[in-house]
Amino acid sequence: GGGGGGALEWGPTRWLGLELGAHYTRRVVSGPLASQSSFTYAQIPFLIRFWPWKYVNLGVGGYLGYALDSVSTSVAGSASQLSYSALGYNRWDWGAAGAIGFQIPLMRYWFVFIDGRMMYGFHNIEENPVGDSKSSWLEFSAVAGFRVGNF
Repeated sequence: GGGGGGALEWGPTRWLGLELGAHYTRRVVSGPLASQSSFTYAQIPFLIRFWPWKYVNLGVGGYLGYALDSVSTSVAGSASQLSYSALGYNRWDWGAAGAIGFQIPLMRYWFVFIDGRMMYGFHNIEENPVGDSKSSWLEFSAVAGFRVGNF
């Protein structure tokens, strides 16, 4: 997958920050018989960031996601586009989020940051699950960019 986005963080204290973001992401799932499905999502993550050290932070919170477009599928080289409802998937997704972040100072108020993030979906993305069937997302990602501010 891949994606992009941005976030704003408000720090009421030196040790605590509240972050709200908006991301566009592509999730790719590989299956049997050389099959692959690609899902695009808009996500709104919200994190409480703890800054135990000046250049290291830990984040905990949640996210809300909504599936965009249709699902791109490929089986043994044959590609197609299917709607979420045709596949029996719900477009909404929500769950828990966690992060560990590092920042490197460039100059006054400018930093390069690197985050490792995990998102675990609580919502069953199957529209009509059979019995106890449940499908949810577990996503690990690396995020990098620039941070501007007085830290």
